[in-house]
Amino acid sequence: MSIIGTPFPIPNPDPGIFVKILKGVGKVVKYAWNVITGEDEKQEQIAASRAINPAKNTADEIAELNQLLTEFRKNIASAADGMEHEMIVECSMMLQEIMNLFEEHNAKLKIARSESVKRKFSRIGKELKGTFADHVQKRISLDDAECVKILKLPAGELKNQRLQEMKQKVFIEAGNEIIRRIRDAVQDFSDTVEDNFEMHLERTEDRIQEKAEAFSKLSMAADSDTQTVESILLKADYLAAVCSYADSLCEI
Repeated sequence: MSIIGTPFPIPNPDPGIFVKILKGVGKVVKYAWNVITGEDEKQEQIAASRAINPAKNTADEIAELNQLLTEFRKNIASAADGMEHEMIVECSMMLQEIMNLFEEHNAKLKIARSESVKRKFSRIGKELKGTFADHVQKRISLDDAECVKILKLPAGELKNQRLQEMKQKVFIEAGNEIIRRIRDAVQDFSDTVEDNFEMHLERTEDRIQEKAEAFSKLSMAADSDTQTVESILLKADYLAAVCSYADSLCEI
C-alpha cells in the first residue's frame, strides 16, 4: 500500500506472512502441542469427578470444581506461553519495519502527531500478551455451554476423552485468535502511519494554497509602493515554501 499521490510506501500485511510466523516459531508450537496432547493430572481429576450440574450442585461442589478448572486452564495457557511470546516477537519485528520507515521520513517531515504513533507502537505488544490465557479463561468455564455439557457427563474415560478433545480445540482457537489479533494490529498500525503522512501532506498543501491565494489578492490590490513590496516579499515566501516542499519529496 502507498499513500495516494505521495512517494511513501507503507507495508501491507500479506496473509502469507502469518504462515511464516508459525513456521518461525515451529519448535515452540510443537512443544506446546505435545504438552496439550499429553497427560494432564488436573484433567484426569475432573474426568474422575461425578457429573456436575451448575444449576443443581451445592456451592461447595461448584467451588471445588472451579478450583480444578482454574488449575486446568493454567496448564493449557502455560503450555502456550513460549509460543505466544515468540509470535509477539515476530509481530514486533513486522511493526518495527513500519516504525523505521515512519521515523526515517519523520526526521525530514516533522509530523506533528509523531508521539501518538510511537505510543501506539509501544502498546501493541503489551495488548497482545495474554491472548491465549484470555481465550482459555472464556472457554474452559461454567459459563461455556460446551464445557458444561462435558462436566455433566458421568466420571470415566468418555469424560476424559471429551475434555482432551475440547482442550485441543480451545488451544487451536486461541492460536487462531492471536494470529487474527496480530494481523489486525499490523494493519491498524500501518493505517495509522499512512494517515499521519497524509494529514501532514494535506496540511502542507493547505499552507501553500493559502500563501498562493494571499499572494494573488495582494498582487491585484497593489496600489502603493508598500503593497508592492509586501507582494514581492510574499511571493518570495511562497516560492520558498514550494521549493522546500518539492525538495522534501525528492529526498525520499
